[in-house]
Amino acid sequence: MAGPSAEHETTPAGEPERADYAADRAHALRTMFPRRVAAVPETPMESLLNPPAPPPPPDVPAEDTAAVGGGAAVPTRLSKRRAWVIVGAGVALILAAGAAVFAATTAGPERDEAPAGVVVPAFTPPPALEETPSPTEVPSSTPAPSESAAPTASAAPAPPPAPEPVPAQPDPGGTNLALRHPVSASGVEGDPWKASNAVDGDPVTRWSSAFADPGWLIVDLGQTYGISEVEIVWEHAYATSYRVETSVDGKKWAPIFSTTAGSGGTVTVKQPARGRYVRLFCLKRNSQYGYSVLELRVR
Repeated sequence: MAGPSAEHETTPAGEPERADYAADRAHALRTMFPRRVAAVPETPMESLLNPPAPPPPPDVPAEDTAAVGGGAAVPTRLSKRRAWVIVGAGVALILAAGAAVFAATTAGPERDEAPAGVVVPAFTPPPALEETPSPTEVPSSTPAPSESAAPTASAAPAPPPAPEPVPAQPDPGGTNLALRHPVSASGVEGDPWKASNAVDGDPVTRWSSAFADPGWLIVDLGQTYGISEVEIVWEHAYATSYRVETSVDGKKWAPIFSTTAGSGGTVTVKQPARGRYVRLFCLKRNSQYGYSVLELRVR
């Protein structure tokens, strides 16, 4: 609550002076606020001296009022602001409600208008779908198979027996097993020096390989033999590093002789072996030419 103002503190204490002061105060209020302050009725002196204090408005807290003249409470500036805020909020709500009603009454269903010159066909509802009857279940005439006991796991099949080794034919006693038998080579220098010249029995003809390392010559004996001797007759172009090998199937080879210090001439390898194929595998040449063999004999 606001305390009495300075004017109240200087108000005369005597009754005549107080009456004059009240009359002057009322006249000043009528002059300053002609529309808000009504004429002060002629009332008895007791009512002017001791007017009843009006109760504060219900929406104005006690702390927002101040005593004016004779203890009367009037709203302060804060209460006036609250009143204007409430009035403004009410007006805004009324305007929003009016705008919503206006929009609802004026809005209509949207219409799709076709452009000029375009014929829009009339809408035809789709035909009703016919329900397809569900297929009936036809009982099978074949009786259901009876449950049988789970088959017993059979034992793993036995591995096939290993092929019996081909018995080697005995050494025919000095006969050249490679004579005129099929032969193959890694390459030849030319047709006059073909691979078959190494097993034709002629000591003049020869096989000459291509001028490259390595090179090989294979002879097929036709069947598996027990081999006791392999003889190589080199020409001037020979291998300084080579080996002699035998095989039963032409895939897996077993060496029976190997050297890195070959010197040409006639070389006889006396090493018992078993096989159908004999291979001369050359690794390094002694010259710029190829490998040259006059004869390859197998006994």
